[in-house]
Amino acid sequence: MCCIDDVFIKNHIKKFFSKVFNVEDVNKIYQLLTLDEEYYKIHNITLKNSNAGLRALAFYRICNYYLPHINKQLLLQLKDYCVLNFNNYINPFTKVNKGFVILGVGNNIGKNVNINENVTICNNTHINDQIITENDKNTLNIDKNTIFGNNVVLYGNINIGKNVIVCDNAIIRENIKDYSVVNIINQLQIKQEKVSKLPSQSSVVYGITRKFKNTIIIFGESFYNPKIILRLGNKKEIPQEITYWDKNKIIIKIKYAVYDTADIKGSYIVLMSNSNKITILNNMALEKCLTNLCE
Repeated sequence: MCCIDDVFIKNHIKKFFSKVFNVEDVNKIYQLLTLDEEYYKIHNITLKNSNAGLRALAFYRICNYYLPHINKQLLLQLKDYCVLNFNNYINPFTKVNKGFVILGVGNNIGKNVNINENVTICNNTHINDQIITENDKNTLNIDKNTIFGNNVVLYGNINIGKNVIVCDNAIIRENIKDYSVVNIINQLQIKQEKVSKLPSQSSVVYGITRKFKNTIIIFGESFYNPKIILRLGNKKEIPQEITYWDKNKIIIKIKYAVYDTADIKGSYIVLMSNSNKITILNNMALEKCLTNLCE
């Protein structure tokens, strides 16, 4: 059976649930993880080649399966063990549908969270974590096909709609409608409305996405005669050209080259337009685009 090895699963079950251990349970947990694996494959992560996030999800599946046997004292032990071994934690009492993809570390999913199909988080995302909120009665719902960037915090009795994208460093305390893109404008405020409240003469970046293998799009407003500088983490400039721009969009084509993975991780964009300068750091779309060029 193509899965995380028997030792991984059985050791975790025996460590905490030895009194109720059953070989048939292992097969059932495998089946659940096989459904999760399909969503990890696009990130080159499989059950045979798992990352910390997939292992944390596997640990959650085990604990959730044995939920009737978990008490408060054991719950604390499970959390400490999970954080220590996987640097990610999902409360066993929360509800996680198939396809919950954890790409990074430092993520903490608290109690009373409903996560629907195909939700992706990156690094340091806190969702109704008890460290963040003391209200144990809050229920936070995340609908399907939602993506969260790095360092996102969500808490309260809120609903996140389907097909939502949340940028890095956002703090969400209110409902987000379906098909919304939540961004921070120039690192100062949350942007969800379509109409900008900032002065029209200031260029604003709402978000960045990939278009083709070597092309990215910068969405925003008030762009005029823009100039772009792309740099790797080692400050080396990346050859590129602007193939299209208007006041709300800039399309950049990155020229093919082979880059070092460590340098790609720290790559960033400097945008100069309308006499102001915006530096965009830690952007997943840019890093993914550069990574694909190396493949």
